[in-house]
Amino acid sequence: MSLGQNIAYARRMKGKSQEEMAAYLNVSRQSVSLWENDQTTPTLDKLKEISLYLSVSLDQLNSENIMECKNSVPSDNKKDIKEKNKNTLLYINIFSVVFGVCLWMVPIISIFINIFSIVLSSINIKTNKGKFLPIALLIISIVFCIASIIGAYL
Repeated sequence: MSLGQNIAYARRMKGKSQEEMAAYLNVSRQSVSLWENDQTTPTLDKLKEISLYLSVSLDQLNSENIMECKNSVPSDNKKDIKEKNKNTLLYINIFSVVFGVCLWMVPIISIFINIFSIVLSSINIKTNKGKFLPIALLIISIVFCIASIIGAYL
């Protein structure tokens, strides 16, 4: 496939129209059409922007067969990134709960840490539906927050 055919293919795979792509690149729809029909070639700067917009590498755009390239190159898709973010949030939550439990004898600091843990646990419950660990962390945080509040007044 030619550069123009690869641009057209990648654009269609992303579900974008020539008008949308043209607006993003700040060019006319006709320019996009000329590129896709191999009548003109975009400048290097525009190729970089096209690459970013279509989420493909310059090598993929210039390859003989972009379909084979797309299948052979591993990519960090949105699911992988979301899963990494969930895990990071969960690890922060675990650390804050452990820290709050360790400091429950220092009530003022522990209250704030445990409230932070409660908020994180609530977010984790929402993002990790049906998981036991975020619910357990929420319960532990609530118990130690209450213990810290009681300890502050005794």
